[in-house]
Amino acid sequence: VSSDNGMPYPRAKANLYEFGTRVPLAIRWPDHVAKGRTLDTLVSFIDFAPTLLEAAGVAVPDTMEGISMIPLLEDEAGTVKHRDYIMTGRERHSHSRFDNWGYPARALRTQEHLYIWNMKPDRWPAGDPEVYYDIDDCPTKQFLLKHKDNPEYSSFFDLAVAKHPAHELFAVQNDVYCLKNLAEQEGAVTETMHAQLESLLKAQGDPRVHGNGDIFESYPRFGSFRPELGGFAVKGEYNPAYQKR
Repeated sequence: VSSDNGMPYPRAKANLYEFGTRVPLAIRWPDHVAKGRTLDTLVSFIDFAPTLLEAAGVAVPDTMEGISMIPLLEDEAGTVKHRDYIMTGRERHSHSRFDNWGYPARALRTQEHLYIWNMKPDRWPAGDPEVYYDIDDCPTKQFLLKHKDNPEYSSFFDLAVAKHPAHELFAVQNDVYCLKNLAEQEGAVTETMHAQLESLLKAQGDPRVHGNGDIFESYPRFGSFRPELGGFAVKGEYNPAYQKR
């Protein structure tokens, strides 16, 4: 049992912080997996398919990049190390910015740290003001919008919607809410994780690190809503007249 995304709150869903990418996972497999265990182990959604195939006795295709969790689940001694890191990323989550722009970011999560590379730090991460459509409408969002100029709450508003620096680093074991950016303070860790992430992205063929990242901006988003942001469909057909760029 799992879920499809992080919590639908500001600075959670549609972000690469812990509460945007960390989701629940409960596994029950009688006679195979010991009950009552809680594992603090990095696993990824891409691990689900090879796990289910191996459990069913089906060969896992070489094209699958996920790692079967069977050895981890059957390891009652706690000696199996499943993953050293998890990669996450985001592009266009919803129609939240003018010209249909997304918010490109990539992240590397280890047991100790979360490093986030915000590739377009000049853009608004939660969607363009003053509606911030990349945050689902909810009482928390409305409260922050209503009290954004109140000194008691303005810092929380900024955490939810303000522009992010290009590099963010969090010691997630002590800062699960990802509030203290250590990117400058822990410069060596930041540089090491950035180099590792960039190398992994190049190996995967990510357009953002191969000079053609604008391809993500070229895909039209179809849907008859938010015409004030431009670039939407009319009667089921893409209307380029709404594309401002």
